Amino acid sequence: MVEFSRLRFVILDCPYLLSQDSQARDLFSRMVRLKYEGYSAHYGTGSLPLDTTDFIGTHHLICEEREGELHPVLGYKTVSLERCQLFNNPFPALSLAITSKATSHAAKVTEIILASEAKNRGLFYGGGWTMAPHAQADRESAKDLKDRMAAMLTTYHLREAQGEELCLGVLRFKTERYFSKIGYEPLRDAEGEILPTFHLRSLLGEEVQMLHCRNFSLEARQLAKNHEILWNQRLQLAPAQLNSFTQTRKVA
Repeated sequence: MVEFSRLRFVILDCPYLLSQDSQARDLFSRMVRLKYEGYSAHYGTGSLPLDTTDFIGTHHLICEEREGELHPVLGYKTVSLERCQLFNNPFPALSLAITSKATSHAAKVTEIILASEAKNRGLFYGGGWTMAPHAQADRESAKDLKDRMAAMLTTYHLREAQGEELCLGVLRFKTERYFSKIGYEPLRDAEGEILPTFHLRSLLGEEVQMLHCRNFSLEARQLAKNHEILWNQRLQLAPAQLNSFTQTRKVA
């Protein structure tokens, strides 16, 4: 069971630049442990739960507070196209489609990237959804946590990181249904036809559907309103030098 009276929203942004922050280091370590436990429960050791974007992206964590320490029970990661370019990292939505030989998806993502750059509009990729096994085992707790994460992501994008987001829904776990409820739609080709599912190479061939969110649903916005207190009481850890680092890299 999850103790909901002790939950707290935590945003851990760009851990790579927070290496001197002991609280950030502890949270990052616990997030890695959460991913290891969550992924290994379904994939054993056959799929790595971590990649380079975990060091430069933004982690959205719902944590239990126990004895003065925060322990993640649900995590999700977003990384912007701009952040990927800043650190010379491939944009995951494109690289995953290419390595999985999903050529129609890669072409569409390329189109979306070009459009976002032309409009100077933010573009994000979301992934790494992981829930602690003890929370997932309790259906009521799992549903409540999912609602809170929807509230957290909606508020984050509406207030702090406006733009569009791409993600992958894993059909085996029906995550595409979860995301569809909060505003994500299947990726479509130029004729408006839904692109087919494909098998994600990096996740042992799991069947996935690529999704695109341009606007959050009314349900998602209501959840955000319902959990506004948690958002207002969030812990947000972000490197103070990120803006100057960004400007330096752009000038270079």
